[in-house]
Amino acid sequence: MNDSPRVPLVAWGPDRPSELDAYFKLWARTDAGPASYWHSGFVHALLAGRKLVPLLRYSGLFRVFVEPRERAYRATIADAVMFSDAAGAPQARSDKFRNPVTGRSVPVRHFFEGPYTIEATESSEHLVVHSGPAPVIPFRPRRWQLLGSQVVVSRDIYGSTDGIGASAPPTGATVQPMTLATFSAPLEQLRDSRRSGLSSTILSQQFVGPWMPWLDMSEQAGAAVSCGTGQKLEPDLSDLPSAARARLSRVHPSILRSVEHWNEAHR
Repeated sequence: MNDSPRVPLVAWGPDRPSELDAYFKLWARTDAGPASYWHSGFVHALLAGRKLVPLLRYSGLFRVFVEPRERAYRATIADAVMFSDAAGAPQARSDKFRNPVTGRSVPVRHFFEGPYTIEATESSEHLVVHSGPAPVIPFRPRRWQLLGSQVVVSRDIYGSTDGIGASAPPTGATVQPMTLATFSAPLEQLRDSRRSGLSSTILSQQFVGPWMPWLDMSEQAGAAVSCGTGQKLEPDLSDLPSAARARLSRVHPSILRSVEHWNEAHR
């Protein structure tokens, strides 16, 4: 995955930015501080010989804290996700979930991934610190393209049998794509040298992976398939919807605080 094209379409001052700088400016920021996304979507069950079965609605707060370094970036990442019934209201509180595949009711287990820290350079992106369950690790940006006035970068996020991805598949590990994420924003904003980050970036993502353990579907052959969208928030979270903030305060309060508190989700 190290064959990503350089970015010939961005004029940033007298010099073109590196692909790495353009990538961080688009999806996070190039100066020190946080970038956040509010995202939501649906989870479906993919079963052999059946149509997709709607399972859950999800919503979450994805946060990145960026530390620029010489020709590199260090980024600490966490994602707090909450679930509700697919047919219910997005912010409805769900303590129990009746699985339409198994017919069983199970306690809802909301999801917190991270925090984990990656270090990204022009040639690699690798894990340096992680807490809690071993995360999946993003590879370098896969493809840049223009869609009208929008610039779009796509990347794959991989998981492996040892739980940790790398810039090349680990020897003896089964590495498979789990998530395709795309980030898009107006090209004119990306070209604006006065900006260290873009406030209007849109996220679109699709995920295919194993059943979440709490769904109690271990005997079912198949996979969880989800798709969703999101948008970057202001760094101070002032535009986070009030209903979302209230629910996060109950379910994942540490994600609303600064990066040093994100580990509290695992204590």
